[in-house]
Amino acid sequence: MKEEYFKYTTLSFILINIWTSFAIFKYFLVDRSPLSILDIGVYFWFSDILAIGIGILLILIRIIITIKNRERNLRNNFFYIFIGLFNLNLFIVWLAQIIFTEVALNKYSILHIIGNFIIAAFVIADTTENKKERKNNK
Repeated sequence: MKEEYFKYTTLSFILINIWTSFAIFKYFLVDRSPLSILDIGVYFWFSDILAIGIGILLILIRIIITIKNRERNLRNNFFYIFIGLFNLNLFIVWLAQIIFTEVALNKYSILHIIGNFIIAAFVIADTTENKKERKNNK
């Protein structure tokens, strides 16, 4: 189980780096016209909304499966781990944009920041082993 978790985590980091590299190259290689900057903003907002939506859906599926089966089936799923790490990446991007005053802090950006953080924290906490499970597995 640990091998799959590390494999999925590594693959997730590779995909997230590709997404981030694409966004950076898109930002620096386009002209500074208002439409090109709007295009980058739409790319980021669409990615953020999609990550939050899929994250909420996966957490709800995870809770329903746990209640019905008393098992942790979704815990070692690539897509579940990927969405958790992707939301963590988006949370860090939001923080960086706020620190460097690229984005105005309003109620919508706060909702996105909190949403990304909660989803990332839940998934990461859910996918890592705790001490009780280690004792039971030994």
